[in-house]
Amino acid sequence: MLRELFSELQPVVKRLQVLSDLESTPGYTAPILGAIHRALRDEVEKLRSILIRWEEANLAEWDGVTAEDCDPFDYDLDAEQCVLGAILLDNEAINHALEILAPEDFYYDAHREIYRAMIELTDLPAPVDAITLKDWLKKNGKLESIGGPVYIAELASVVPTASNIAHYAQLVREQGRQGS
Repeated sequence: MLRELFSELQPVVKRLQVLSDLESTPGYTAPILGAIHRALRDEVEKLRSILIRWEEANLAEWDGVTAEDCDPFDYDLDAEQCVLGAILLDNEAINHALEILAPEDFYYDAHREIYRAMIELTDLPAPVDAITLKDWLKKNGKLESIGGPVYIAELASVVPTASNIAHYAQLVREQGRQGS
């Protein structure tokens, strides 16, 4: 339970950082700032909910758990985001990813769900981009659990180039296998 809560916590904190950065950027109009403030408030509520569940979790779950079991740095968040972002930038990139990765190789639940959705879209066949991905996740009731449209947009912006997807995918796979 605690590992699942920790996994939920990571993308919420990341989204809070992004929204906070947006809020401090000069030049936004009042309606945009209002939307950012509403999104921040929503993320804080998610964070509060996770922390309450964390506190209520049975402390006995810590028996036998070492610090290494909880080390978030065993997994490369950037590599996972770059794999997903590369696919959003270049639909052909998913073919390279599929040769290397299964959804289970992703550490973060949200990333597993996003990758599964990308595979489903490819099987339709439909283009995999921020719009089709958002629509598919929304239709299947998973959009908010992965971080919403803001997180999808962030994924497309974090990857420097889609051409390095094989390298990113290999990093994710190696770390996914070590964590298993």
